[in-house]
Amino acid sequence: DITNHNTTNKENDDELYNQLEDLKIQLKDQTNENNLLKGQFNKLITQNKKQEIAIEKINKLTTNISLNNTTTSSIDEFKSITSRENVLSKYDLIEDQIMDKELLDIVDE
Repeated sequence: DITNHNTTNKENDDELYNQLEDLKIQLKDQTNENNLLKGQFNKLITQNKKQEIAIEKINKLTTNISLNNTTTSSIDEFKSITSRENVLSKYDLIEDQIMDKELLDIVDE
């Protein structure tokens, strides 16, 4: 009876040992998988940071383009105003010359 009991204990020990070895393998596999996931996660964080930097640059460029468009629009408006003023001043000059000529004609008569 004692021999039988010892055999059962040995079988139990072997079974527990095998289970322990299986758990060690599972733990090693899980650790490897976790390390892979950590690597992927770190890559995603790096990509995210790069995207944030790119978005910042895009926003700055968009702001600069908007400012440039406003400036260009203002310059065009200024050119338009100054060219109208030039036309008006030329018109005034011609009108003055016509008046002078008419006055001279009246005086000549």
